[in-house]
Amino acid sequence: IAFGIIESFLFIFLKEIGGNGLVFGLARFIMCMSEIPAFQWSGTILARIGTWRMLAITQLIFIVRNVYYTQLTNPLWVFPAEVLHGVTFALMWSTSCAYADAIAPTGLESTFQAILNAIHFGIGASIGGVLGGFVYESDGAVSLFTLNAILCICSFGLCVIAIVFDFRDEVLEKQGRMNLNRSTHTLSPNAAMEME
Repeated sequence: IAFGIIESFLFIFLKEIGGNGLVFGLARFIMCMSEIPAFQWSGTILARIGTWRMLAITQLIFIVRNVYYTQLTNPLWVFPAEVLHGVTFALMWSTSCAYADAIAPTGLESTFQAILNAIHFGIGASIGGVLGGFVYESDGAVSLFTLNAILCICSFGLCVIAIVFDFRDEVLEKQGRMNLNRSTHTLSPNAAMEME
């Protein structure tokens, strides 16, 4: 939902405060460029901190981004916030995909990825766009981004609950099994023959 709100209304808001096509293009470029290192390092970071901590960080940065938007009066100042897109999207998406893969029954990994994609980009983004439109129309952009920050606070709270109560982390469990299988395979007495 938070993603859908930003994608649907950020540039409309920027236009209202004096932004133009160049500002929109540069903002989108910065957003996309910030994804490259985030996607590159996401696996390493996920392996170190786990699913729930990673998602908590992404939600915390989403909160910062939305609060920052509520303070914008000059469209050029959007650029620093767009650097955070790498965390709020790329790290979140990598973690979500890894989680969907980890919980999927064998043979249904692609199906779970498709369901995740439909929920995030279809249902979630649509709800964000539609509900966001009502809020934007009646109360304006500042109220909308404030509401979005509140939604992210709720998501952050759920992640904190998962951390505090030590919810199972299927991603780390799957990585551990994969590492164990690799080390067992390479240490087996028949490893050299199995490789031929």
